[in-house]
Amino acid sequence: MIRTSAREVSISDAEAGQRLDNFLLRELKGVPRSRVYKMFRKGEVRVNKGRIKPHYKVKTGDIIRIPPVTLDSVKKDPYITDLNKEVIRRSVLVDDADLLQINKPAGMPVHAGSKLSYGVIEAVRATYPDLQFIELAHRLDRFTSGCLLLAKNRAILQEIHSALRDHTAVKHYFCLVAGKWPQEMSEITTRLKRERGGKQSRTIVSESGKSAKSVFTLVQSFDETSLMKVTIHTGRTHQIRVHAASSGHPVLGDELYGNHELNREMLNKGLKRQFLHASSMELVLNNERRIFNAPLADDLNAVLDRI
Repeated sequence: MIRTSAREVSISDAEAGQRLDNFLLRELKGVPRSRVYKMFRKGEVRVNKGRIKPHYKVKTGDIIRIPPVTLDSVKKDPYITDLNKEVIRRSVLVDDADLLQINKPAGMPVHAGSKLSYGVIEAVRATYPDLQFIELAHRLDRFTSGCLLLAKNRAILQEIHSALRDHTAVKHYFCLVAGKWPQEMSEITTRLKRERGGKQSRTIVSESGKSAKSVFTLVQSFDETSLMKVTIHTGRTHQIRVHAASSGHPVLGDELYGNHELNREMLNKGLKRQFLHASSMELVLNNERRIFNAPLADDLNAVLDRI
């Protein structure tokens, strides 16, 4: 058992703007979320010596009192190998004052999960330990490669979140689907709903779901497959994969919504994961229209060469 002491910390410019509960959860690694919220209910957390609510957004110069806690053990940061750090370095496409853009490798989740000790954000923090602030600005599925933005300050993080929330950010993907796409362009707007339960939650087409819009444009037609460019104006979970499957042309390699027989055939052509790549993102940052591009991953280019 480890007993920590009460301490006071001052909020920096980079930390300002975030919710107090999120700040504490990062400061108190290894402390259960339920214990953190109990601190608020008991008045143990203070801001500038006063009681405060969890949703309070901290300001530069705020003095936060972090109460003492008892831990069974100290949660250690995940060990990131030198090889994985090099993978991150090679993946960086843009590195400026506001953000990092990486071409996310397929197979690496964006953050640690129940079965994985680290993801992109943990690997980036280990690779660039001098960064005072670095946060994921959005997410990609574990087995989707491509354009991923990470914010270096709170202001740019909020700008990206606002653009995504207001649907002013436009994201483009490439995917390879089963069969010949019937027309040059198709707009799919069926509503989508998360369905939880069982070993793996799914997204389904449902009139009671949330609005979703995907525009599929044919790039190249092959004998039994079609390479598509997809522009999404909403960011529902698994949106492209579900819209493609609902049209009768599932994304190849997709184990959840795809055609398992076709997926086995595509293994012979070297496709070992879903053929889905985030190729670019367009949005306004600091009053400037920016376009972030990510070249198609090598493994997917190799599949195209074989079909």
